[in-house]
Amino acid sequence: MSKKVRSDAKSALDDLLFDGMTIMAGGFGLCGIPENLIYALRDSGVKNLTVISNNAGVDDFGLGLLLQTRQIKKMVSSYVGENDTFERQYLNKELELEFNPQGTLAERIRAGGSGIPGFYTKTGVGTLVAEGKELKEFDGEIYVLERGLRADLSIVKAWKGDEEGNLIYRKTARNFNPMMAMAGKVTVAEVEEIVPTGVARSGSHPHARHLRETHRAGRGVRETHRKAHRQDGLTLLRGSDTMSSDGASTMHDLLKRIHSDPKIMVGKPVVKGTRITVEHIMNELALGLTSVQLVEMYPRLTEADIRAACAYASALLSGERVTPIAAE
Repeated sequence: MSKKVRSDAKSALDDLLFDGMTIMAGGFGLCGIPENLIYALRDSGVKNLTVISNNAGVDDFGLGLLLQTRQIKKMVSSYVGENDTFERQYLNKELELEFNPQGTLAERIRAGGSGIPGFYTKTGVGTLVAEGKELKEFDGEIYVLERGLRADLSIVKAWKGDEEGNLIYRKTARNFNPMMAMAGKVTVAEVEEIVPTGVARSGSHPHARHLRETHRAGRGVRETHRKAHRQDGLTLLRGSDTMSSDGASTMHDLLKRIHSDPKIMVGKPVVKGTRITVEHIMNELALGLTSVQLVEMYPRLTEADIRAACAYASALLSGERVTPIAAE
């Protein structure tokens, strides 16, 4: 039996990539995306890709990176907002787009992974979505035929995985990942933790390879940069260079507070001209990045922005009344 665990994103994709291939990429927005595998795809130089994904990330993160390098020829998606590069390339006829209602896209992927070549649905009948497709009447209602989707490669993000390819997904990061894991000829899963065989029994895929994120492949992040441990499935942040070590509160509590009042933070840009929010910075810090690495990733972001965002978040967590951060 071949070894399924790889030490980094580049080696996980060895011998799997070729120009003109079709790739499924898991995630919803920036939640549950296999970000390190996307970096490895970018660095590989593979081109003329057809990418099946709910959306295309944002300009400076996720699949948006592959749009910047013009490695994607066609997107099969349901939501294409929040990415200026995507919009510009599509309007200039530099990028093909196959648009799908979100539920239809999910079912097309699930059908492909289940060996179902096609199915009928009422969604899209009478709209541009149904143009050129077979229509059929059932019980007096018109339905449109949609084809199942398959891919040469699926890249997905999971919480835990074992060496046999069993995966466990965490909360809303599950989204499109399980069905895409089923629909790829080969699936590479980027996981947070490798567990003993048999522990992970959810979302099994027999051809999965696992990328273990101990050093955050592609970013050079080491565990010595910050100390993090898990308690009851929540990441506790301690000793960060951007957050004080005296408050051992969970990122879960902070994000819960953020989402409890949309007027507080969600959608408030930290840097003018970018889509980087306080919430996004907190999520990146929770994953183990330092302020130095965030600045390297996002050239428009400064350490002063990050310190302001952390001070703002700390005030939120302590229950203080705060004023939303305005764009600079």
